[in-house]
Amino acid sequence: MIAAIVLLVVCGIGYAWYMQQKASGRVGQRAYDVLLHQMLSHSVPEVSVAELASANSNNILLDSRSEEEYKVSHLPGAIWIGDKSEMQVEKLKVLSKDHAYVVYCSIGVRSEQAAARMKEAGYDVSNLYGGVFEWSNQVKPLVDDKGAPTKAVHGYNKLWAKWIRNGEVVLP
Repeated sequence: MIAAIVLLVVCGIGYAWYMQQKASGRVGQRAYDVLLHQMLSHSVPEVSVAELASANSNNILLDSRSEEEYKVSHLPGAIWIGDKSEMQVEKLKVLSKDHAYVVYCSIGVRSEQAAARMKEAGYDVSNLYGGVFEWSNQVKPLVDDKGAPTKAVHGYNKLWAKWIRNGEVVLP
């Protein structure tokens, strides 16, 4: 019995080490990076907060969170397309395929799904790795539904809000 427990502990430590080695280091918190690496399918190109913030590009930002989340705060200039339950194909049809897009959500899971649908439809699209949480953590600007600067970040729920290290967490 003790041997089995020791084996489980050793395997668990080995797996944790392996996942840490695979983590990208594109977010400020190592544990958050490991979590993101595990949760995302990496099926679409990813862009880090630093890459997006320093880019001299014409990327169009698309927010794939709920309308409630978007109204609390979003990246300046972002267009709300809704989360997977709200996003309609019609919303995407008005987007030109001549532009590059970066989709984001709270941490990157919902936006990855939206970006995958867009990619399949022929759009040039990337997913913001770490989402609006990491954007806020790296002290990048956010605006509210009136376009005014804000530090508020919709935390999605208590479980996920713990990854917001910089910003004023707003919970539903």
